[in-house]
Amino acid sequence: MESAVWKEGSSPMLWSKKKTTISELQDQILSLKAEVSFIKARELTDLRKLIKANEQKEPLIKALFELQIGAYSISENIKWSVEKEVRFVEGILSLWNQANAESQEIKKQFLIHDPQLQIYPLITVPPIINALVNGYNSMKEHPVKIKFQCSSQHLQVEVSNRVNHYLEDQANNLEMMAFKDRLLIRYAENQQLFINSNSNLFKTTLILSKL
Repeated sequence: MESAVWKEGSSPMLWSKKKTTISELQDQILSLKAEVSFIKARELTDLRKLIKANEQKEPLIKALFELQIGAYSISENIKWSVEKEVRFVEGILSLWNQANAESQEIKKQFLIHDPQLQIYPLITVPPIINALVNGYNSMKEHPVKIKFQCSSQHLQVEVSNRVNHYLEDQANNLEMMAFKDRLLIRYAENQQLFINSNSNLFKTTLILSKL
């Protein structure tokens, strides 16, 4: 039987195949991370915990189910309108305030000039949940600020919150890391994510272009 010894002058096909396989595996891992980000945004685990701890949880659970119907009917890689995205975000914010035992100060602004602009579903949700969960948001003078600006082929979303000094890095968590992977695989060079943090403020700015 001929041994599988590489001979000088022969084509290193095995090495090429290994490189291709590794590249494909990396793409698959990235796709899975994107799917995980979408699922986490759709499940709203932290909001569910708040609702379950609320004495009036039954109507809140019903409202959460109604909010999620649209998200459960669409897949991660099928776009929907900015209008539907904003509706989902507003539903989250409303339920978060209703379910939370502590007062949450939230200031929101939606400047939507093209409501039918198509984006991947729930792509704006992770930074918002990150601010609600990890920020220090009970002071009226330091609200969570959420601003959407949407025009032709362009969406910018700014989210900021008072820094929680018990956290070393508000951006260093599984949800935000999966979010970054999803941005990369779905928008590639047509996305920018800026994360700024100082002793007082944590802020994310998401820019999607050529939509």
